[in-house]
Amino acid sequence: MISQEAKNNKYGMDPPQNFCIKGSHLLKWKSGGGTCAMCKKTGCRSRYYCTTCNEPYCLQCIPPPLFGIICGAGHEMQKAEVPYHICDHCSATIQSEAYRCVTCDFDICLNCYIQRED
Repeated sequence: MISQEAKNNKYGMDPPQNFCIKGSHLLKWKSGGGTCAMCKKTGCRSRYYCTTCNEPYCLQCIPPPLFGIICGAGHEMQKAEVPYHICDHCSATIQSEAYRCVTCDFDICLNCYIQRED
């Protein structure tokens, strides 16, 4: 049976599964911020969130996927012109093109995308 997330993209790929540190609950992919449940850093940018424990995880503790094909929610990413956006992996300012999920407002710069292929 194909998951709903795999149905979100033409590749039929499931997004990576990450679990919280308290109760091994499956983390949800969403944009947000707050105090990271793992490193306790405040004001962090986050993408993974435990809806059971009501806690975010920062991008340094649980990095976003670098597939370039799908985002953490399983949506298809497209190469696009997105100058002045911020890479959701390395936090660099994007100068021109990146891989982008419009639904999640998730961008991976070309440098991070190329590094993940090595």
